[in-house]
Amino acid sequence: MYLSRYIKQRLSIDKVNIVPIIIIVLFGFVFTPTADAQDYQRLENMCKACHGKTGVNGYTVIPDLKWQNNAYLVQQLTQFKNGQRKDMTMTKVAQLLSKDDIQQLAEYFYSFKHGTASQALSTNNNNSEKQHE
Repeated sequence: MYLSRYIKQRLSIDKVNIVPIIIIVLFGFVFTPTADAQDYQRLENMCKACHGKTGVNGYTVIPDLKWQNNAYLVQQLTQFKNGQRKDMTMTKVAQLLSKDDIQQLAEYFYSFKHGTASQALSTNNNNSEKQHE
């Protein structure tokens, strides 16, 4: 009995000391941007691995994204994320994306349709950098 009381005392958390920790953690989540330039590049590369650098790939089972409009890409990624649409790979990938990530990726691949891909990428990277200022 004595040992269990000793363990409980050692493992108990002083409520006064934990309040600053909780505040720091909560503010960290609130003020952390969804995707900085490196995160965005990682997300973009993840998509390019299957869908191709410009949204066009050589596989008949993987859809080309270049020809899709922005709203359609957002809708499809959101449906994969929410489980309304199912695919072994895309469901897992979409669940990693925030709403902002989905919008940025849709804009990026849609931009190839109109020849503005490099402009879209630099805009997305600049927006990410502004979030850190």
